[in-house]
Amino acid sequence: MQDFITRVVSSMDVDADTAKSATGALLHAARENLDARDYAKLAEKLDGVDDAIARSPQETEPQAGLKQAAQGLLGRAAEALGAEKSGTLGVGALLGIAGLQPDQMPGFVEMFLEYLREKVGSDVVAGVLGKLPGLLDLKSGDVTA
Repeated sequence: MQDFITRVVSSMDVDADTAKSATGALLHAARENLDARDYAKLAEKLDGVDDAIARSPQETEPQAGLKQAAQGLLGRAAEALGAEKSGTLGVGALLGIAGLQPDQMPGFVEMFLEYLREKVGSDVVAGVLGKLPGLLDLKSGDVTA
């Protein structure tokens, strides 16, 4: 995962801690939502998945803090980009809590999905998108969805 973090930091105006937290947020959501076979394939082919998940807002923030942050300004802005489409908090809200600004989310999600395609294949990415449909809206930046 370090190669992905390096890509994000060099391509976007994001520090390493934010990149790690946002990556962990998406991997945590994948772990919670993918079927066991797809998640096992993802975890096997990506180095450092457990470390990334440990840096996710889901793991580092108390649950009450997550709910409060999701209801705050970043959570509402992320919701406008499709945050509520994949669960109670939504991946957009989680990315906001991780430190990404709403205008950074489409680029980050695009990079994340492309990285997954390279490392684990399109079939796993299709599973991720099927279980976390809000990612498509975040990727496109579609605020009307």
